[in-house]
Amino acid sequence: MTRHYSYTRSWEEIEDMLDEAESEMKKHKMTILNKNIPTRMKEQPMRDYKGIQGVVYGLRWVLGDKDMRHAVVLGREKV
Repeated sequence: MTRHYSYTRSWEEIEDMLDEAESEMKKHKMTILNKNIPTRMKEQPMRDYKGIQGVVYGLRWVLGDKDMRHAVVLGREKV
């Protein structure tokens, strides 16, 4: 497999992406917890939340979060 990585991202860029992903995740969680929205309208925000959660876990792992284990990032273990 050919890899097209530039390895040019700074730690600051990675931290900014993590902040943005966490903010997006919180937005989806607020939608999911909103009792005024019917359950069937929460399906996409639930999927988006889980997808962004994976991004957050991966970025935390890259940054060396001591609580973020390899198995958690791969979905083999819960936080």
